[in-house]
Amino acid sequence: MIAVTGASGYVGAHCVAEAIRRGHRVVAISTQPANKALVPHRDQLEWHYVADYHALNRREWTMRLQGVTAVIHCAARVHQTNRDARAQMHRDNAELTETIVNAAIDAQVPRFEFLSSAAVYGDATNLASFSANAQLKAGTDYASSKLNAEQILIGAISKSGIEINILRPAVVYGERAPGNMTRLARMVAKGWPLPFGAIHNRRSIASIRTLVNAIFWCVEREPTNQVSIWNVADREPISTTQIVNAISRGLERPTKNFSIPPAILRRVMQLVGQGRVASQLIESWQLDVSDLVDAGFNEFADTEFELEALGRSLLR
Repeated sequence: MIAVTGASGYVGAHCVAEAIRRGHRVVAISTQPANKALVPHRDQLEWHYVADYHALNRREWTMRLQGVTAVIHCAARVHQTNRDARAQMHRDNAELTETIVNAAIDAQVPRFEFLSSAAVYGDATNLASFSANAQLKAGTDYASSKLNAEQILIGAISKSGIEINILRPAVVYGERAPGNMTRLARMVAKGWPLPFGAIHNRRSIASIRTLVNAIFWCVEREPTNQVSIWNVADREPISTTQIVNAISRGLERPTKNFSIPPAILRRVMQLVGQGRVASQLIESWQLDVSDLVDAGFNEFADTEFELEALGRSLLR
């Protein structure tokens, strides 16, 4: 039996669906009521609606995790812009993780899967790929809170025999995924001319299929009783130009991608307050996923196929 926190979120919902597809029983824990589409699977699914995760103490979390063989911890605060952002990120991403992993230890859960983020490496351009042991430069409140949570989990292994897998995905994309990738796809769908034709960068991105496959590879592989850290992305990086072209193919329309020198494009975007987005669109940023490959994982999604599917989804 598998427990999934954040079961109504983008990654959590995909994990619930994949667990059911693979024949697992699922304890889904969410701050949202169950989706009616899950009703046919009620024999496999136990839905726990919790209005506020922090309202549950360690003992109450332990009760919910009784009999569970793996926890997939997806619940997180991703976006927060008010002045309390740092405190709220720490509370929801680090402190909550500490409570849940301790409850998992109390419930004698053998495995804990934590959805961290490749944001812990920072936004700086890297000519070489970031390996899992690269220097960490968490430059945002979100990244810092995820890094704090990772440190808590690494400390937890010394107190028990629980196995912990920390997954650091690149930007996740897919149908209805939140974030800049879907916003870019919608711009392509609207037929807007885009100034990315001269960009030949190398960006690591992660299809939701690649990420979910990696999570369940961790859940179902032979036990190791240790902490493992995995970078997760599609096997090969891709350029912004290739991303736009693939989405356009899915939409079955010509690409409207004209060329502006990257230095000029970056400066224009900085002037309108989009400097960070400019870096994501123009600079190279790569993850080294060779540790996953060397350990036996080979269920990478085909990036261009998945981007074409993202484009097709916008036609519906």
